[in-house]
Amino acid sequence: MEQSPLVILLIEENPIAAFRMQELLMAAQVAPRQMTWVTRLSQALQHLDGASCDLILLALPLADTPGMEALTTLQAHTPQIPIVVLLDADDEARTAQAIATGAQDSVVKGSVQGETMKRILRYALERHQLLQELRSMALGDELTGLYNRHGFFTLGQQQVRHARRQGQGLWLFLIALDDLQSMHDTDAWDHVLLEATDLLHEGFRQSDILARVEEHTFAVLATAVSQTTAAICMQRLQKQVQARNSQAASPAPLLFSIGSAYYDPTSPCTLDILLSRAEASLLMDKRTKARQQCL
Repeated sequence: MEQSPLVILLIEENPIAAFRMQELLMAAQVAPRQMTWVTRLSQALQHLDGASCDLILLALPLADTPGMEALTTLQAHTPQIPIVVLLDADDEARTAQAIATGAQDSVVKGSVQGETMKRILRYALERHQLLQELRSMALGDELTGLYNRHGFFTLGQQQVRHARRQGQGLWLFLIALDDLQSMHDTDAWDHVLLEATDLLHEGFRQSDILARVEEHTFAVLATAVSQTTAAICMQRLQKQVQARNSQAASPAPLLFSIGSAYYDPTSPCTLDILLSRAEASLLMDKRTKARQQCL
């Protein structure tokens, strides 16, 4: 491959099949810079929470995850990483289902040689990059590089459906920057928005959905979390903001109001309802601060 060595996550229950895949990649001259092998979807999700990769090789089916559920779960968890599905037998229907679900390609184990595998991986990476670029044009915020409001709803609704199926909790945070209206310098405004974007990237996980949903309001949909997670997330963010504001080079303090709402899997709701609850919480926080300033 005419590219730097890849970081690959292999999800394969069979240790012999995992060893043969590594041999195939070596024969294809796709020696990974790093290959992580796990046998369960839960292990893969845990790994992806703490590290990223260039490509996921997913052997289906998995004993702990029926049908295409592992693929849909990975897609929702890390949509930015391309997935190639590995199948035990040549099944046209299953292949079509995998592609329709979002896999970049599928391979029948033992059916391809090194050069063919090399092309499959190259095309999978190229196709995924192109789709990501096209997707970002429609779903991305030009200034911050985060999702825009349309992107937030597109991915957020998918994530809510996934949480409902899996019985997992979600936290929705709305973070509104305060006092930006007083800034008449467009460059200064943009600088503050970009600083806030960096703080959000530092404070939340790669699997969380970050978006700029209004001119100076951000949304974060934190996935697969418990009801007690909100306080930890907000404390971490507040510490980062305080550290930023204490720096002498900071032109003006970064001030924000926060609203939050929890998606309870035992009492599911739509993303629209979750957003309205977070907006009510945000308004309450703003009113509380306004009252405090008047005292």
